[in-house]
Amino acid sequence: MKGTVKIVESEKIEGKVLASKAVELCQTMPEVKNYIFPLMFENHIDILADKSYSIVREFERGPISYKGLNGKEKMLFNEKIIFEFMNCVRATNGTHVTSGQFPEIYFSY
Repeated sequence: MKGTVKIVESEKIEGKVLASKAVELCQTMPEVKNYIFPLMFENHIDILADKSYSIVREFERGPISYKGLNGKEKMLFNEKIIFEFMNCVRATNGTHVTSGQFPEIYFSY
């Protein structure tokens, strides 16, 4: 599967693109574990409090991809940082907060 993954400053799939990465994925790639491909952008992305962001994947047509189940709507880290997840307004692939394409987020503070 070929395509692009990007971080957009918006609760919709359109908006200011903060980072973008072209990817080509295959289940047999050595870095794939449990159908999860670790994706790191070239540069860090500053995420600000009280703003909405979307992780958008735009892939060419291909086989059905796996998606996670039982996602959480809110995550608390170190009793200081809260990530709140919401449904993407323009998502067309059937994913949502509890059933989505991105099972992990790597961050530092």
